[in-house]
Amino acid sequence: MKIQKNQNIAMKLQQFPLLFYLFKWLFLSAISGACIGSASALLLVSLEWATQYREHHLWIIALLPVAGLVIGLMYPYLAGTA
Repeated sequence: MKIQKNQNIAMKLQQFPLLFYLFKWLFLSAISGACIGSASALLLVSLEWATQYREHHLWIIALLPVAGLVIGLMYPYLAGTA
C-alpha cells in the first residue's frame, strides 16, 4: 500500500512541469490574443473613420486619378534602383 502511495506522489510530481507549460502557453496565448484583438479593433475604427470622411467629402474621389499619377511619377524619379 505504501509503495502505491509513493508511486502516486511521484506521478503527481512528474506532472508539475506539464502544469507549468500549460500556464505559460495560456498566458502567452492570452497576451497575443489581446494584442491581435486590439489591432483588429483599431483597424475597424480607422476603416469606419475613413468611410465617414469619404462619404462627407465626395470631392476627394475626383482627386484619386491625380494621386495615382503623382505616385506613378514618383517611382521613376525618386525610387532610384529600388
